[in-house]
Amino acid sequence: MITLKNTRLFVATLFALIIGAFYIVNAMDKQSETKEPKTSTTWYFQGSSLAQAEDASNYSQIPHPNCNVGTALPCELPVEDAPDEESLQTFLNGKSGSDIRDTYAVSKRN
Repeated sequence: MITLKNTRLFVATLFALIIGAFYIVNAMDKQSETKEPKTSTTWYFQGSSLAQAEDASNYSQIPHPNCNVGTALPCELPVEDAPDEESLQTFLNGKSGSDIRDTYAVSKRN
């Protein structure tokens, strides 16, 4: 009887160790997966009023010559995963011109 109980305990312990090892290896595998780094695209505001800052067609990837001159308008706007005008517009949706200038723009201009 004692041998049967020891055998059952041994099998249960072995089973628990195998399940535990499976979960540990699975967790380590998830950590080792490499994620693609997010690419940041810098957009430059080309418009002349704060209201135009909400429209992606007023941005270009060509730097504006007056960046860092004044504080009235946004100038340089780095946006992750926005390589084209459509994805930039998605980023700008729901944001006011002053939010874009004060929160998201890394440089401003007059």
